[in-house]
Amino acid sequence: MYSKDTFDDFASLNNIIKLLKKDSSFNSHCQQEKIMKGDTVELADAYNVYFYIIQSGCMKYNHDLNSTDEFQFLISTGDMPLMRPYVQDLHHRPVCTALVDTIWWKIDFPFFKKCLLVEDPKNIILVHQIELTRKKLYGNYLKNLLSSRQRVLFSLVELIAGKVPREANVMELPDYLNYNILAELSATSKNYTSDILSDLRKQDILVSTKKPWIIADIEKFRALTTSEDIPYL
Repeated sequence: MYSKDTFDDFASLNNIIKLLKKDSSFNSHCQQEKIMKGDTVELADAYNVYFYIIQSGCMKYNHDLNSTDEFQFLISTGDMPLMRPYVQDLHHRPVCTALVDTIWWKIDFPFFKKCLLVEDPKNIILVHQIELTRKKLYGNYLKNLLSSRQRVLFSLVELIAGKVPREANVMELPDYLNYNILAELSATSKNYTSDILSDLRKQDILVSTKKPWIIADIEKFRALTTSEDIPYL
């Protein structure tokens, strides 16, 4: 077992790139690629060919292009959409859609595998990524147990989880957030999502007159989510 700080530091984006750069052929096998806002990338054909690590931005990840949106989650800096513990071919069609302009590292998979065998023999990076994915899937599991209103509130909780407050008792929501995206993440209609946000504005919890939206009173928001039995990750 490892301490969380040690675990997180070793598997951080900066450290992974640092480890890969120890190999003199890094520049021949690793390149940054920009995915424009709204663009969708299918990943099935890239499995065991390329490996990806998000440098900046945010994307929606869906386990399968043909599945419902209920199984999607957000991925951002440091996430690795094709990191798996085995090498057999994929039997599904994972897909990513950029919510903002996103930059990721596109790495030749054999090179990545070779470097990790040398630099990470205990598979800390793999285990760390599996743990992050487990948390995202657990969040989806919890969400599916909730009512429509609870799902909207829970999605807001997820979006601010682990974020640093902009100022005392104020939390900034992501720039990309809008009614459509929040409704999609909450698996409910845009009209119903709008009604919930209107209620939050009336309670002086939410300010959404301009981007980014903000939770203007974190204490009141947490009291509300506690009273409505919204789980915390």
